[in-house]
Amino acid sequence: MSFSFSFSLPELSLFVLLSSIFIRSLLRPLFLIVVARVRSPLRLLPSPPSPSIFIGNLAQLADQENNYIVHTWTEQYGHTFTYHGFLNGHRLLTTDPLALSYILGHPYDFPKPDFITDALAEMGAGRDGLLTAHGDVHKRQVCLVPSRLLLHRHLVS
Repeated sequence: MSFSFSFSLPELSLFVLLSSIFIRSLLRPLFLIVVARVRSPLRLLPSPPSPSIFIGNLAQLADQENNYIVHTWTEQYGHTFTYHGFLNGHRLLTTDPLALSYILGHPYDFPKPDFITDALAEMGAGRDGLLTAHGDVHKRQVCLVPSRLLLHRHLVS
């Protein structure tokens, strides 16, 4: 028993066109991810070795029994280094007080990632609270809070 397929030229060319569009739509995002990783300046910073291609160092960070991992990495790689995240992407981690002061002092230049905003909102800060709001909403809320309440001695107590 044998099967034979016969395609006309228009059907074959349509199949090839649709197949190439489908393959391109699948491969292009992967290609862009690889190019972004290769061109990232974060790759030049020191980093701990990645035990996994898929989750990088995230399992080490999530390990509750190994709670000194960031301290260990800071001793080995300095105050500013990268670790590997999902699909081995580089993630910047800094414990440098001067850099942290600058980042926290310029919230409009360094917005919080969405997953941080979502976590803060779930912990009770709300979607448009002082900790989770962005842009003009945040500026308006900061103006409503008396500046003396944001002094270091009030925040520590």
